Amino acid sequence: MDHIGSRLDLTKDQKAQVNTIIAAERTNVEPLFAQLAASWQQMRAATTGGQFNEEEVRALAASQAKTITELIVVKERVKVKVYAVLTLEQRTKADQMQEQMESHFGGRFANGS
Repeated sequence: MDHIGSRLDLTKDQKAQVNTIIAAERTNVEPLFAQLAASWQQMRAATTGGQFNEEEVRALAASQAKTITELIVVKERVKVKVYAVLTLEQRTKADQMQEQMESHFGGRFANGS
């Protein structure tokens, strides 16, 4: 966040607001990361030594998908709240940064690399 904050030239007040937003959402994120870690451990245990129970793997994968969905929702909620703190000029910069990142990563995914 510090890197992005400096690129957007956030004021001290804006940094405080962003930190408050992030801190408020942290209580939502921490249990999700714990759930994801537990699910990954269960997946490793379920497939150790070449064992494979498709029903169990599907159930674990579905659980991981739900957790990842919730993490994405929290991330986007934070993004919108932070965006509301920005000035018009900072929003323009943030949009450009987002486009550059999507272009960079989107190109990689589109090319299969």
